[in-house]
Amino acid sequence: RVLSDDERKTSDAIADLEEAVRLRPGYVQAHRFLATLLARVDRRDEALEQIGLAVEANPDLDELLYQYVNELLRENRPGQAIEVANDAVERRPRDLQRKLTFASLFSRYAQWDRAASLLGQAWQQAKNPEIGARYVDALLTVRPPDVRTAQTVLAEIAEVVDFSRNARLLAQRAKVFSRQTLMEQARADATTAFDLAWEEVDQNPIGLFLWLGWGEQIFQERRELSDYLASLERSVSADDSRKASWVRLLRGRTMLSSEDAEEWDRGRALLESLVNEVDEAGLLLLSHRVLGNVLFERNEYQAAADQWRRVLEINNRDWESANNLAFTLSKHLDAVEEASPYAEMAVELQPENPPVLDTLGWIRYLQGRHADADELFAKALSLNPDPNTGLRLLVHASWAKLGLDEVSEAKTLHAQAEQLAQTAESLPDEVTRELTELRSEISSR
Repeated sequence: RVLSDDERKTSDAIADLEEAVRLRPGYVQAHRFLATLLARVDRRDEALEQIGLAVEANPDLDELLYQYVNELLRENRPGQAIEVANDAVERRPRDLQRKLTFASLFSRYAQWDRAASLLGQAWQQAKNPEIGARYVDALLTVRPPDVRTAQTVLAEIAEVVDFSRNARLLAQRAKVFSRQTLMEQARADATTAFDLAWEEVDQNPIGLFLWLGWGEQIFQERRELSDYLASLERSVSADDSRKASWVRLLRGRTMLSSEDAEEWDRGRALLESLVNEVDEAGLLLLSHRVLGNVLFERNEYQAAADQWRRVLEINNRDWESANNLAFTLSKHLDAVEEASPYAEMAVELQPENPPVLDTLGWIRYLQGRHADADELFAKALSLNPDPNTGLRLLVHASWAKLGLDEVSEAKTLHAQAEQLAQTAESLPDEVTRELTELRSEISSR
């Protein structure tokens, strides 16, 4: 470890560790540390091979096994990941948790066919309604959706669960009806699911947005969902104005997801009128948060920041809005010092959240506190972030290494970022721009 901290002697450390694993093939820590060093010098294939060798020597060490499959998927090697997972499941065919963990990993990287297969095995083994619900989600996400099997699984779940009191299962059944073009039944189940979510609005207002996500899958055309919400708002407005206001928030959010400029403008006007008409704190908070998010997506950074400030006036411990505000101030409004306390507060409330750590890390970088930034980025990367967050972190961590004049490590992080970018289906414009700027700086070193 002492040798590896000295960039000039990294190759010596690699040689020593290679000898160590040759003498003790099952030495997990040596394989892991060797993999870390190989990745540092951009020998990614060999790094993965070392993790694989450690798994071969310790096939029942679950944490290592899951790390290996995750790394394979992150490196865009789904075939190899599937092979490793299949072998692991065959070794312990009754290990339900192993199947479920692998299914979560494959779902995370949109490998829905494999996730559905694993969840199907888990469902046949346990017949647990929660597993069945996850299985149905996967079946309806694969292309093409396996509607018939989803319908069969839901029928089996209905034998032990009362659908009339389960919003998630009602929404799943509505999705099945939708795929069968039985829209009257789909609407009925969607409405009952909404009513159940509404019963919990005081304890869990975010549940309505979870329901809206289901609605986007039930009504696959945005305008169809918007029309349904307008009809729902009209049906409840006479008896419950509060409920109608919450439906209006969901309708405005849906309209703001539209690519049609006129529809988007109507959605913005709808929410701006809503925040001027109501005084319920929870409804106001979420309305301002939605407006902030969509205005940010439209590059209206000052207007977005104003909305997040309004959220924090209502709840000064809303870490998500504090983080968004800090990010926007530092990245887009040249207000780094103003951003810093918001980012610090977000980290205080969410110390293990990679995007939150990334925001404070970038602020520290802009303040010239490169060592602090490096530490924050390293911690965030160690927390297994999702691919998009991981890419941004790699770019930012590379800049921090350049600030510390650790050029070799900066180049390694940049190479990892480039490799991860190649596996992404699409990249936000901002990330593409950051990666291009880093690429230019790295090439000049």
